[in-house]
Amino acid sequence: MHRKLIAAALAAVPALALVGCSTVPTGTVTVEVRSLPEDIAGKPIDITVRANGEIYETLTLDSGTTIALEEVPLGHTEIEATDFCSVASQMNELNPTMRLVLEDSGCTLTG
Repeated sequence: MHRKLIAAALAAVPALALVGCSTVPTGTVTVEVRSLPEDIAGKPIDITVRANGEIYETLTLDSGTTIALEEVPLGHTEIEATDFCSVASQMNELNPTMRLVLEDSGCTLTG
């Protein structure tokens, strides 16, 4: 009887270990600040990245800065550059990347 209980307990250990290994699919969001219009040039710009309605990251970037955020949950993704532009797109397993480029002429979203 005890051997059966021990065998059952040992069989359950790998199954429990696998439960902890499940991962949520994620993607990468890149924000590049090339240049800004004269009225805000020389000032840092606040960036907010939201994943599925929840704030994922807030950043303050200067001109000439590029940052990549990894492990952003897939789904509806928004990037807001305060006082400049706001964009949104769907990231999914077929398209797990999103890139926003800020230039004095406007914002360009790819991905």
